[in-house]
Amino acid sequence: MMFKSKIHQWLLLILLGSTVYSSNIRAQWVEASGSAEIRNGDKHEAKNKAVKNAVKEALMFAGASVSSVQEVTDGLLTQDNFKVSAHGSIQQIELIDEHHSQGIISVTIRADIVTSTNSAEEARCFSSEFRKSVAITQLSLNNREQAKIGSLYGIGKVFSQRLADLMRKESDYVLARPWYQQKINNQTSFEQYYDNDLKVIDTIGQSSESQFVLLGQITDMSFGDQTSSDFAFWKDRAIERYFSVDFMLYNTSTKEQVYREQFDAVGDWSFDPRRRVDIKGQKFWRSNYGGSITSVIEQVKMAVEQVVYCQPLQGKIVRVDGNQIQFNLGANHGVVKGQRFSIIHQSHFVNENGKHLPRFVISPYQVEVVDVYTKTAVANSINDELLGNIQTTDHVILKQIEDVGFE
Repeated sequence: MMFKSKIHQWLLLILLGSTVYSSNIRAQWVEASGSAEIRNGDKHEAKNKAVKNAVKEALMFAGASVSSVQEVTDGLLTQDNFKVSAHGSIQQIELIDEHHSQGIISVTIRADIVTSTNSAEEARCFSSEFRKSVAITQLSLNNREQAKIGSLYGIGKVFSQRLADLMRKESDYVLARPWYQQKINNQTSFEQYYDNDLKVIDTIGQSSESQFVLLGQITDMSFGDQTSSDFAFWKDRAIERYFSVDFMLYNTSTKEQVYREQFDAVGDWSFDPRRRVDIKGQKFWRSNYGGSITSVIEQVKMAVEQVVYCQPLQGKIVRVDGNQIQFNLGANHGVVKGQRFSIIHQSHFVNENGKHLPRFVISPYQVEVVDVYTKTAVANSINDELLGNIQTTDHVILKQIEDVGFE
């Protein structure tokens, strides 16, 4: 029989890398195993194909699109001749295991993959056709005393609501899931990375069925140069007021922080300091200070879009029936009939430092979408294979299979 790259292969993917937030560059170590049939006794060619299969899947999982593989030497890719699109590259690759059994060669490679979403030119990838769900949480207020003038204590909720509304109306890449009605304690998330904060991410992600969770805190609403605290000082004049927010975006599947950035603005405060300001009214938002906050909202929208643009589409299986599954991604996300997905199981492992890290295993099954609804889709297994060991309790990642010319 002819052994194809999409058959009889599995992956054990372990994210061991770190994220560099300032430049939107994501680095991750990926272990991937691939196999191929030995044809006409040519073990060298079979080994090459097995390595190609493993590298292809590892790159696609990391969000990179392979353009071509120029040369393979002794089963290992020659890095100088390894070409990947602008938003993905391999820094290092190693062959760590090789096994021969019943006419099949199986190999395991370890690759250090870097992906970037710095610009639209770099972010051309097949996953951009999908909308990624993002839970928009209520911004916390670091210093309540700074909100006293104008009584802006509810600005965090209103900011998040306006951000979600803007994304809902104008974003082609983000499916905003409002989660701003309730306050959450995210202080420790911004001060230091604590395991207990991951429970918050998991709870919000599951309840909102979101792939990402956006956390934010308002860090500054102070005034500029003010020489007097007397209210007479404010009469008939506008005073500069600052507005700074710190944002973090989490992947709800891996619990990784994939993005962090601070946004700053300044505007003239022209309201009576003794009166409460209606922060939901147009008078506030059409003021100079309200307009400065609006510009921050627009910047945050664009930044989140840029980050999720090339992120692989993730979802959960909600039903398994023989050779058919239903998952919680639908027309709202950009899913259409005929698309093919691979199913990835997720678990965790504990490293030598006792830290829990995500681990991903791609199942040998592929499915094709046959029915699409607003929020869900139904897919059948290719070749009508029974989907063994696939359960609704699994946390899975669904990823479209792309033909990248590896044959």
